[in-house]
Amino acid sequence: MELKKQGISKDLLQKGLNEIENADYLKVLDTLLIKKWKQLKAKTSNSEYSDSDLFTPAKQKLINYAMQKGFEYDLVVERLKKIL
Repeated sequence: MELKKQGISKDLLQKGLNEIENADYLKVLDTLLIKKWKQLKAKTSNSEYSDSDLFTPAKQKLINYAMQKGFEYDLVVERLKKIL
């Protein structure tokens, strides 16, 4: 979205996205999620951080954070289920 705002053409954006290896994309997402999760947990000892439910307020913050970074909702949720 931000690149579109900067005037980058849709074709060029798609070409760039197609060049990213899927494994690299997932690795970046996993690293981002783990790092942010540790930061969120460090801020409080609230029990919501140990809850296995994916839709606690803390985990929703994490999902929103990853989406703000440009990752797709479905992929973020899928990766969270695997790493948390």
